[in-house]
Amino acid sequence: MTTQDQAAGVRVYYQRYEAVLAAQKKFEKLHKAGKWDASFHPTQDNFIALVTSRSMWYNFYKKNFDKLPRYEAMREWLLETSEATDLEIWGFERTLYQWGHLQDYFARDGKPLEVEVKEDESDDDKPQKKKRIHKKVKVDKKKDKGKARAKEVASEEESSESDHQSRSKKPSGSHKK
Repeated sequence: MTTQDQAAGVRVYYQRYEAVLAAQKKFEKLHKAGKWDASFHPTQDNFIALVTSRSMWYNFYKKNFDKLPRYEAMREWLLETSEATDLEIWGFERTLYQWGHLQDYFARDGKPLEVEVKEDESDDDKPQKKKRIHKKVKVDKKKDKGKARAKEVASEEESSESDHQSRSKKPSGSHKK
């Protein structure tokens, strides 16, 4: 993914997704009507390549945007036809929303992120301050287990070597006369 793609956000990604689907439909319509007289017949991959790689298309574009029929408010927000604010849709405000934000939105079943309210006990007349919630990043335990196991094996080898060395330095028993 290029730097430009990283700065695009899900709204731009959705526009690209819609453009690919529209281009595919247009081609099919022209082809069926016999109005496509070019020798080149584009495949679905040719259309996808106009906006992104195949892996990005199937792992992110298609996987996420195919869920939108269940989330009409998000679809309208992506098309910028909604009157809803970012806070109403997402539960927080950012200048740019990425794939992770959209996936979290789907994981919450389209509900905005809940914000905790910090209560100010000293004065009830003051508006309460909202506190942002940050998710904890899960650590891939499989990777950690591998590293821990490697350390464990290394320490076992060191201890067995030191045991072997200490046994070889001991006198080999005394002879009784």
